[in-house]
Amino acid sequence: MNYAEMYPSELEKVLEESPIVYIPMGSLEWHDNHLPFGTDSFIAVALSERLCQKFDGVVLPPQFMYINGIGREAGRVYEYEKALGSLDLKDEEIYERYLRLLLEELARTGFKYAIFVPGHVGQPERDIQERLAKEFTEKEIINTLYIYIYAVHKGDHAGKFETAMMQGLRPDKVRSDAEPVVNPWAYEPISDASLDFGREHVGKLVDWMIDETAKFLAAHGRPAS
Repeated sequence: MNYAEMYPSELEKVLEESPIVYIPMGSLEWHDNHLPFGTDSFIAVALSERLCQKFDGVVLPPQFMYINGIGREAGRVYEYEKALGSLDLKDEEIYERYLRLLLEELARTGFKYAIFVPGHVGQPERDIQERLAKEFTEKEIINTLYIYIYAVHKGDHAGKFETAMMQGLRPDKVRSDAEPVVNPWAYEPISDASLDFGREHVGKLVDWMIDETAKFLAAHGRPAS
């Protein structure tokens, strides 16, 4: 279920029967000419919805705030500044404080399990989410899992793999008529992506995510249904 579309009676039922919340971690970031700014968010939401279909619970709206945008982590400031439309927070302290408050509010609301589902995977983001997941679980505030999607598929930026992910999850958002630019983060050409490859790749990723989530829930007192 989508948290933003729920009514109090529906939330009460979820908190009683399946108090799991999925947190799609996205961005508003340049993804070449063939993918939209919300690509990471579309991916994170779609993957969260697959988990919700399996384990129930609720899916939060995508979190667009992100750090470590393309280029900065490699010192390519000029290239990053040319990436029109990327809204990078650039502040790790604010980012961590926001997620900490979010987890505290989710726990106060009554959720027992929180799962970070990243569409955007910058190293500082990953470090912060993993650290908070460990801390909040150990302190028994809310059992929290970070799912590292690149454990299954190769990471790139608007290249073969991210394009294939969008083809497998949101093919309506991939512009086949757009002319790509020279993208140093693509690694492999987008022409190697396809709908069939995307669907196969997404299927493998979702199967792995379901397995990881099931192990996490079982380890913290909630056997998989």
